[in-house]
Amino acid sequence: MVLSIVGWSLLIVIGVSDAKEHRIPNSLVVTLLLIILLETFIFQFNDNWTAVFLDSLFGFLMCFGIGVLIYVSRVMAAGDVKLLAAIGLSVGMGSLAEYAQFVILSCILVGFMYLTLNRIDTVSLHTKKREQYGLISDNKISYMPLAPVFIISLAMFQYFSLT
Repeated sequence: MVLSIVGWSLLIVIGVSDAKEHRIPNSLVVTLLLIILLETFIFQFNDNWTAVFLDSLFGFLMCFGIGVLIYVSRVMAAGDVKLLAAIGLSVGMGSLAEYAQFVILSCILVGFMYLTLNRIDTVSLHTKKREQYGLISDNKISYMPLAPVFIISLAMFQYFSLT
């Protein structure tokens, strides 16, 4: 399902929040879930709504389950799990494999950028800012926000699915 401008605006706020503050407020994720449910109900009501809803529900459950497993291994934060579940609701079970390919690609690209940012040896005014946000810790990456990765992946998924 393609999200509306309201859904995308909320995703941008979530992505910026995670990148800046390293947290995703529950209120934003709940609002996103409600928007996705409302849009599914409105836009898919005439096109075998039950099948579409079940596909979305199974996508939600699959993403939530995978997210919890990754969370238990301490690779992903709880807010990322909830966001991934909301995106699973939007993408649906039938398209999760394709979406996962874009997540892998985005992780590689964004991870490379964070690695490059961390490897910059020159002292600058931005070094304090990177230390403040936890991007540099003993010359190692301490955190890469996953919300921007999931959102970039969703944008790529929707773009390439529509073309």
